[in-house]
Amino acid sequence: MPYHQIVRMQEALEAKGIFQPAFKLITIPNSHAHSYEYWYDNDGQPDSQTIKEDVIDYLDTYLKP
Repeated sequence: MPYHQIVRMQEALEAKGIFQPAFKLITIPNSHAHSYEYWYDNDGQPDSQTIKEDVIDYLDTYLKP
């Protein structure tokens, strides 16, 4: 999501007592896409995965039984 929305989302989650790593924030430099428009894009992080891979890794780590 766009950076300004990430800040607001993080503040809202923390106000409800939800802190990282219960959620993960990713900002893709120089992009204005949103949500699944990013799905196959590189995440801009040092590990150089796609957003899809980041989401699946996160779900496997925190939600998989």
